[in-house]
Amino acid sequence: MTETPQYSNFKPRIENTCIMDFSSFTELEVKGTIRNFAIKYVLSGIENYQLNGVDFKVAAGEYLLAGFSGDVSLLIDSKTSVRGICVDLSKDILNEVLSYHLTSAIDLENQDLWHLMCSSEFPESKYSALRTNVGNTLLKIQPHVITQGVNYLQPECETYYKIAESLVADCLPRLYAFKRIKAVKSSTRKELFRKLINVKHQIDETFLTQTSIQKIAAANGFSEYHFFRLFKNFFNISPHQYLLKKRMELAQQLLQARHHSISEVALLCGFNDVYSFSKAFKKHFVCPPSKYNFDQPSY
Repeated sequence: MTETPQYSNFKPRIENTCIMDFSSFTELEVKGTIRNFAIKYVLSGIENYQLNGVDFKVAAGEYLLAGFSGDVSLLIDSKTSVRGICVDLSKDILNEVLSYHLTSAIDLENQDLWHLMCSSEFPESKYSALRTNVGNTLLKIQPHVITQGVNYLQPECETYYKIAESLVADCLPRLYAFKRIKAVKSSTRKELFRKLINVKHQIDETFLTQTSIQKIAAANGFSEYHFFRLFKNFFNISPHQYLLKKRMELAQQLLQARHHSISEVALLCGFNDVYSFSKAFKKHFVCPPSKYNFDQPSY
């Protein structure tokens, strides 16, 4: 297999300007300043970022929301090409999209969200592209970038608006939740935010196994009670309820597909036996799995 040559169409960062870059490197070490709202999306390999002293390892299929985060460094050291897309959104475009989605600019809380989204206080974190609106938008761009490379990256303003709309749709619920985190220091609130996002990702990745909420909490430095309160306050659902919700959603899909018996669905969804699965299913859907209406739509 021919190695992809190292190249980049990196453009100078100009404040309040929309920019999109595509790059492919095996080795790279750069430092700079983020002047716009930045999205760092990795197509293949791993990119190692540091934002204001916080390290982020961003793997293929993940992206980093950097906000207006100030100082940034990037390190790539790989035997194969690490490819990525970097999107800068201007403050003007974000303001325009936010003003449309925040129905009352007079409302103090909305004004606070506006400021939070467009300032260095935005809590930077990484996300899976498969589970967000921004990710879905980036995934639609990805095939064109792979086939056309730098020639594709002359996006019209419409592309930036689509990315900004996806970003706002993802971020507003998180920012409302971020404001509910009680901490004196901004850095502490950001760290708790990142931990909670990471914990939710861990549950998403392991909910089919015998996931231990206690172990996940401990691995992230929380006592079980502290974790329960933070998670529920942030996501409006307890961690145990969220885990069960993920399993029930999968059970619903498997039953509707009609490829597995109820016993098989129970095991596939992380339950030890049919009885405990049926009990949980009945409580969630108000009917046992044996009498579930397979033709009803999935919500």
